[in-house]
Amino acid sequence: MGTFGVGLFDSDGAQDLLDDLAALSSAERVLAVTSTLSGVVTGSLTWNREVFPDEVVALAGLVAASLPGGRSLKGKAKTSLPTPGPDLIGMAVEALALASDFWMRAWVHAADAAEARENLNDLRRVLLAPA
Repeated sequence: MGTFGVGLFDSDGAQDLLDDLAALSSAERVLAVTSTLSGVVTGSLTWNREVFPDEVVALAGLVAASLPGGRSLKGKAKTSLPTPGPDLIGMAVEALALASDFWMRAWVHAADAAEARENLNDLRRVLLAPA
């Protein structure tokens, strides 16, 4: 049984993914994040087999942590990216939109759902903030 929390990086799957990314060079990390987010956006990755909603939320959080408005996320992400360009930010926004409904279905308790929704809203604000 996996552990899930309402934070962007608070699941076993997200933590495992971040650990895997931390072991890569900066360039490999960007390539891996870009590849996964692109696969979500294009539909070439299968939900709950090749990619999970909590992983996509964590990847979007990692992108946001690399932006000026996401500094509070930086320590929670366990790794970092160089400042992302508009294409990667756009992919993160689009992939997050696709994953959000799946991720929100995980919350049984109203208080958890409300906190998770607020975390997603905060994440979107960082990703959509003007550069």
